[in-house]
Amino acid sequence: FTYVPHIGLFLAAVWLVAEVADHWRFSRTWHVGGVVATVAVLAAATLWQIPIWRSPDTLWPAMIRRDPACSMAQMKYANHLVASRRLAAAEPHYLAAIELATNDWPGHVCRITSLSNLACLYHDLGRADRARAARDLAVAIDPNDVAVEQMLEEPVGPSPPGHTPHVHEPRRQPHPLVVVEPAGVV
Repeated sequence: FTYVPHIGLFLAAVWLVAEVADHWRFSRTWHVGGVVATVAVLAAATLWQIPIWRSPDTLWPAMIRRDPACSMAQMKYANHLVASRRLAAAEPHYLAAIELATNDWPGHVCRITSLSNLACLYHDLGRADRARAARDLAVAIDPNDVAVEQMLEEPVGPSPPGHTPHVHEPRRQPHPLVVVEPAGVV
């Protein structure tokens, strides 16, 4: 998955290497050898990563081990745990995501979404007091967030039997420099 977005970088690197090889007048044998070595290294790196990419149960813990301060990885892993009905295991990851979230826009989205999901988690676990506290904190931080508005529409209390836990995904915000003109303006 990571190779596709880097196609432009790979093309630039190939052109750079070709220019250097032409400048130093390397033979075609060296060109082919360089290509084979590069493909071998990338194939080995891919084979090393495949076990990590295999499932969310391997991907998110690996990301958290690599960068324990990544609030988004904590939240995504908690979301996966909720979706796979491991509710109690999700709580510490939501709490970590809330604590680690930065004060910029992505951090705010992660914090508010994690708070919303934590409130839903507590609701699903039947912890109405904690659900209310998490919901109230989310409302205090951003009462206009979509996830918070949805929480306000739902009662906070024990879940009915057979209830499927729900998880909110982060809301996307348009880039602040994108100007949307009203209809009819030329």
